[in-house]
Amino acid sequence: MRVLVCGGPASRGAGIGREAVHQVLDFLTDHEDVELLLHRGNGGSEAFAEEWAAAHEIASLRLPAQWKRRGPRAGAIRDVQLLHLKPELLVLLPQADATEGLLARAKQAGVMVARANERGEVTIEGL
Repeated sequence: MRVLVCGGPASRGAGIGREAVHQVLDFLTDHEDVELLLHRGNGGSEAFAEEWAAAHEIASLRLPAQWKRRGPRAGAIRDVQLLHLKPELLVLLPQADATEGLLARAKQAGVMVARANERGEVTIEGL
C-alpha cells in the first residue's frame, strides 16, 4: 500500500506531535503492507511521518512544491504529481495546508481518506 501523509509545518507550534503521528500511522497500517510513504515536505508532522517510515524500514518520498520554478500553482501541481504515484490512503493530519484541492482529487481517484486530530484519534471517511 502507498500512503500519502499531509500535515502542517512545525512553525505553527500547535498541531500533532511525534508520538501521535506514529500512533496514527501504526493504527492505519497495522494490517497493511506499506511499500511507500509519500509526503509534501512540509516538515513538522510530515517529518514525523518520514521518521516513522524509516523506523519501519519503509521507503519514503518527499515531494516539495517548486515555488520558485512554478509560481503560485506549485502546490497544486505537486499534489497532482503525488496522486500520479497512486496512493491508496490519504492521511490528513492537523494543520495541513491547502488540502481541499488535494482532497477533492484524491476522492475522485478513489483514494481512501483518514483524518487525524491532535490526540491521534482517526476518522476514516466513508466508514
